Amino acid sequence: MKLHSKGTFLFTLLLLLFTLAVVLMSFNYGQKTRLMPLIVGIPTLLLAAFLVLVQFYPGLQHRFDIDVFSVGRLRGADIGEQTRKGSLLFHTFLLFFFFALVLLLGFLIATPLYLLTFFRISGRQSWAKSIIATGVVSGLLYLLFAVLMGLRLFEGLLLGGRI
Repeated sequence: MKLHSKGTFLFTLLLLLFTLAVVLMSFNYGQKTRLMPLIVGIPTLLLAAFLVLVQFYPGLQHRFDIDVFSVGRLRGADIGEQTRKGSLLFHTFLLFFFFALVLLLGFLIATPLYLLTFFRISGRQSWAKSIIATGVVSGLLYLLFAVLMGLRLFEGLLLGGRI
């Protein structure tokens, strides 16, 4: 077996070992305290293990198409169109839009509105895919923070929240 990139392999292996240590140590914490390291650590551990495998079998990465920044695969005229549509100004506006929504309406309402806008406009997904993805992500966020961790999320100034 030949390594694809020695530097990437060593960094990923270090990340894998660090994450494994965090996950194993979190089992000694209290029930509520260990929840966050496990929620973040276990998926990170699995993805780091996948990245270690990818170093030995580069074809695996292409099968799962895990490239987040697809601009690297575009050529010629497509790059100009992608850069124009994904402009920094637009994404900055979207972030300020999200912060304003959170301030006014709270996390539980602002998050689905922001995600739907992001998936539909920036991700250029169909309405059906955008609604499904928004529902799944919003549901997971609510489940993790409000239900499992028992946190009271900010309700927004218009709905009685206080800063």
